[in-house]
Amino acid sequence: MSKAFCWVDLETTGLSYIADDVLEIGIVITDFHFRPKVNIHRLVKPERLLQVPYMEQVVFDMHEASGLLEALNGANLLRSIHELDVEISDILRRVFEEEGFDCVMLAGNTVHFDKGFIDAWMPLTAALMHYRLFDVRTLQTFAEICGTEIDNPKVQPEHRSMNDINTSLNFMRKFYMPFEETSLHAEHLVKIL
Repeated sequence: MSKAFCWVDLETTGLSYIADDVLEIGIVITDFHFRPKVNIHRLVKPERLLQVPYMEQVVFDMHEASGLLEALNGANLLRSIHELDVEISDILRRVFEEEGFDCVMLAGNTVHFDKGFIDAWMPLTAALMHYRLFDVRTLQTFAEICGTEIDNPKVQPEHRSMNDINTSLNFMRKFYMPFEETSLHAEHLVKIL
């Protein structure tokens, strides 16, 4: 059985997968040694207008500061989340087959948030994922509890999907390094856990 991670970060108009829209999708497929196999980045045609009545002011300000709103307004031929679900699931299915991945876990920082939107709006993509999640935030908290500081500057600007994924991957590579040096690989950690 060959396992992989599907690192995902979604930028949205809010916290509710029922009431809010996905604006940006970032995906990086890696093996269990955090080596990237494919990157997918898509801007999404929002269902509602991109203005304050349809999203909280703090979310509007965050996406304006990150440049996401400008990117969406300047983009040509944005596609709906449903069209992107078909495209992305086709890409993932092909990559999983080419790489021989038969167990792919969603991964990311507070990834249950992204999973809620994926389950609600991207059922074809959701169906390709294992039910287990790999959450970097849990490991960051564990490192903090242990008094271990892992220098991991955030890739700027924050709150852009690919930058946030790369911040998580950079952390994981640093966190994983001692295990790799002692031959305790991620496959062994998964079996232990």
